[in-house]
Parts: sequence; structure tokens; C-alpha cells
Amino acid sequence: MAASRSNAYSIDAGECEFPRERREKAAFTLIEVLAVIFITGIIIALLIPAVQASREAARRSQCSNNLKQFGLGLNSYVSTQNVLPLGINGNLFSTHASLLPQLDMTPLFDALNFQISSLSAPNRTVSLQIVSIFNCPSDLPRNSSAWTNYGGNVGYGLQVSGSENGPFVNGSNGPVSLARFTDGTSLTAAMSEWKLGPALLGSKTLGRTVFQTPDVLIRANQFASFINECMNISEQTAIVADETRGMDWIVGQYGNTLYNHNMKLNGNSCTNGGMVQQGAWTAGSQHNKGVNLLFGDGHVSFIKETINLLVWQALSTRGGNELISPTDF
Repeated sequence: MAASRSNAYSIDAGECEFPRERREKAAFTLIEVLAVIFITGIIIALLIPAVQASREAARRSQCSNNLKQFGLGLNSYVSTQNVLPLGINGNLFSTHASLLPQLDMTPLFDALNFQISSLSAPNRTVSLQIVSIFNCPSDLPRNSSAWTNYGGNVGYGLQVSGSENGPFVNGSNGPVSLARFTDGTSLTAAMSEWKLGPALLGSKTLGRTVFQTPDVLIRANQFASFINECMNISEQTAIVADETRGMDWIVGQYGNTLYNHNMKLNGNSCTNGGMVQQGAWTAGSQHNKGVNLLFGDGHVSFIKETINLLVWQALSTRGGNELISPTDF
């Protein structure tokens, strides 16, 4: 009986199959794919400006650090010479060339012959050296020659005052000692930046090209008229001047390594039909709405292009006795 009961309840596994669950492969619908693409596009659109802003912030910081290095170099130079280097010495050498030892570039300095013109052939090899500290990473590269984004401040209104009233002067009016900074070194611009001239000389680009004003405006009482004409220059009809900005850091000259505060920030640069010293060699940058400015005491500030022109001009003089304070800029 026990065996019979056992056989009655035994089940052959081969004779019974249990149903299996059907498994379907997962798939995206067209609407889901389009939704993912749309969302990804939005994320990328949001990220790109943020990445670009982050990169520009880093470039602006590097540009500021370059000017700080100039400030340290100037301080070291003054500590040994008791005066600032000339903006233009007798052989047309620049402040940049004079500061090479203070900027840890003594081999370049030793390769220069200061007894002859900076434009002479023996100095040409050095003049073609590209020095990274002389260039702002936000601006267009100039690989064919040695350019600089940084100029020394000569003041403003030379056709009115008759001589440079900023920290850097030519050989006949200097050099300048710190005692001549009666406005205070912390309120006097030493160096700033500008946009390099166009890569193709003779081309027209507002903010980069040096134009000629339609009228010859060289007399002292014509300074305001000159500034007005330069400010409202027509890119289409204006004549391009022979000069450019930032070329040849070795040369001490307006446009090469010297700028002034005649015009507002990021404005035009112009000649007025007279000497190059009477022109407007204007500070500007590729940074967002302002420039880095090195002061006589060595600190660097970012100055917004909305600064009042009179305040900007007052910052350029070493002894103009203008009443300004840091809150004005």
C-alpha cells in the first residue's frame, strides 16, 4: 500500500511545463529621444557661457598679475635708481626695455645696445622676442612680432600743458622721482592696457585702429575739439593714421609703449595732424567693460569704462592737485 500511494502521487517533471513570463526589451519612443536632446541642448547652452566666463575671469586675473609684476619691477627700479625709468630715452628705448632685469629677463637686457637706437639692426633680434608678461591673454595673439598690451601713462592734454604730466616722460623732462607725485602714488595711474592694433596694418577696426581726425587740431585751445572729433570718428570715412598700438615693446614712443588719458576708456585712438605726442592713445581691453590699471604704489584695480572722463584724466596726472578719492572710480 505504501508503494502504491507513493506512485499515485508522483509527478513526472517532464510531463508538466510551467508558463514562462514574456520579457520585452525596453525601448525609447521618438518623443522621449527628442525630449532628451532638447534638455541636453539647454544644459549645454547654459554651460557654455559659464565656461567662457570662467576662462575670461582666469585671463583677466593673469592680465592683472602681469601688471603687478610691472609694479614690482618699478618698485625695485626706484629702490636702486631713486627715479622711475624714462618713457622715452634719447635712443628711443622703452620703459619695458629698462625694466628687463627687474622682470627676471637679464639676458635680454644684456643683449641690448643702449648706446644706439632701439630701431637699429643690432637690437633687432631682441626686439623680435615675444615676452609673455608683456601680453594680455584676452587679446588677439600677435606671433609675427613682439607686441605689448601694456603702456606707461604719460598723463593727458600734452598740447595744453606742453609736457607730460604723468609718471613716464621723455628724456628732456625727466626722469621722475617719487617726490614729484604730489597727488599721491595711490591715486596716480602708472600703467594700463590697450587693445593691440589690427593685425593687418591699414585696416579699420574701432578700438584698435589709429585714425586721423578730419581737421588739424594742434593748438592748446583746440584740445576739446580734438577729443570730440576723435570720439565721434566715422569708421567708414575716417583716414587711417600710419601709427598702430602695441607694436615693438622695445621702442619708447607713443603708440608703441606709451598711452594717455585724453579719451575715455575703450574709446578711439587718433592723431590730430600734429606731433604723435598730441594724439589720443587710448586705454582699452577685451575684458568685460573695463581695464586693469596699475597705480604708482603698485596696486592694481579694475576700472570700469563708465568712469567719468574728468576722473580718468585726473588719475593720469602726478601733480595736478585734482580732488578725487577711490570712491570716484
